[in-house]
Amino acid sequence: MKQRFAVIGLGRFGGSAALNLARWGYEVLGVDRDEGRVKMVAQQLSRAVEADATSPQVFKSLRLADYDTAIVATGSNLEASVVLTTLLKRGGCARIVARAADDLQATILSGLGADRVVLPEQDMGERVARNLTLPNVLDYLSLAPGYRVVELHAPESFHGRSLKQLDLGSQFGLNVVAVRGPTEVEVPPRPERHIEPGDVLVVVGSVEGLKCFNAR
Repeated sequence: MKQRFAVIGLGRFGGSAALNLARWGYEVLGVDRDEGRVKMVAQQLSRAVEADATSPQVFKSLRLADYDTAIVATGSNLEASVVLTTLLKRGGCARIVARAADDLQATILSGLGADRVVLPEQDMGERVARNLTLPNVLDYLSLAPGYRVVELHAPESFHGRSLKQLDLGSQFGLNVVAVRGPTEVEVPPRPERHIEPGDVLVVVGSVEGLKCFNAR
């Protein structure tokens, strides 16, 4: 069954999340008090509603807690985020993702039952910093404190060498879990897999290991 998402708040963050989920083929309900924001996404989403979802009556009528995932994207309006997270938790929503403006808001929303709290500005700042200090990195994901999953361009020094020869595990504590070539992806890659120009490596390891790798 196709996953169903409810996105409450269609500003820059919420609107982008809703549109991308819709493009990926998911059923998406978008809710916002601003008529203009609703009109901007109405054609792309499964349903878009102009309403104040913090009203218990509206919340109940939209059946927001019945969605597989609810994204609370009400921006810097902490009161609205608190009310919505509380209503979703009490309603038994399977997964609640809440946007926070700062660490204090993140702590509050987590305490109210949000399964995941997103700090877009902080996350983007960290991502930019990582991309500047790790120039081969295309993208990364925090796995646990001090650990990352990263996509990186195979540097020229890797070309023509196998993963076994490179031995990133013993050198840097990095584990290559996938190699993406121009036409195929190998998961997990064979130790004998030779790295070619244009290959992208998906690597799991510590931040310190990645720093050492970058400084080699």
